[in-house]
Amino acid sequence: MKEYKRNCPKCGRELTYSCKRNLNRAIENNSNCARCKTVSDEMRKYFSEKNKGRKYPNYKRRPKEERPVNFVRNCPDCGNEMPYVKEYSYKEANKKNSKCDGCRMKHRIKETGSSWILTQDQINKMAAKKAGYDTFEEYIGNISEFKKYKRKVMSITNKQPVQTLENFEKRGKMGVEGAYNIDHIYSIYRGFRDKIEPKVIGDIKNLEMIPWLDNIQKHKN
Repeated sequence: MKEYKRNCPKCGRELTYSCKRNLNRAIENNSNCARCKTVSDEMRKYFSEKNKGRKYPNYKRRPKEERPVNFVRNCPDCGNEMPYVKEYSYKEANKKNSKCDGCRMKHRIKETGSSWILTQDQINKMAAKKAGYDTFEEYIGNISEFKKYKRKVMSITNKQPVQTLENFEKRGKMGVEGAYNIDHIYSIYRGFRDKIEPKVIGDIKNLEMIPWLDNIQKHKN
C-alpha cells in the first residue's frame, strides 16, 4: 500500500497518510498531529451546531453495547423494537415515521429493483480509495487470491433476489435484537478452499437468512 508522509508543523512528528487527497488537505489546512490538536468545548459546540443543528460537542460515539436504551419505539411495518439513546433521535424517528433497517432495505429493493444505489464502477473506485490506492486495477493487483474470490462471490450475491428469502423482512445490523443476516450455506471460505465457482457460492440457492449471532458463531467454528 502506498503511503504519503509529512511532518507535524508544531512538533515535527512524522505523519503518515493512506491517500494523496488526505495529504493535500492536511498541507492546505496546515494541520497538526492528534497530540498537538487542542479543540475547546466552545469550538466543538460551534461545529456541532453548524453541521447538525444541535449544540452538543462532537465526542466519539460509544459502542452499541455500551449505549443505554432510554427510548423504544416499534417499526411501523414489521413491529420490531428499535432502541434510542437520546430523546432527540427518538422524536425525529417518530416525526419521520422511520422504519427498521430490514424494512428500509426491502422498500429500497422494491422501488429500485436492486439493493445497490451506486454503480459497480463507483463501488470499485471507493474500495480502491479506501485501501489507499489510486486506481482499482492497482488495488486488485495487490490483494490476496481469497479476497479476489470473495469479491466475485459478493458481486453475484448482491444481484440475487434476496428479498424472496424466508425471514428477509427481519434483516438488520449485527447487535440488534431479532435481526437476521444473509448467510452463505456453503461458506465463501470453503468455496475458495474447495475451488468451487463463485457463481455457485453466490447463487440464491446457497443463501439463507439466519440470526446475526448464529452467523458470527458459524464463522468462528
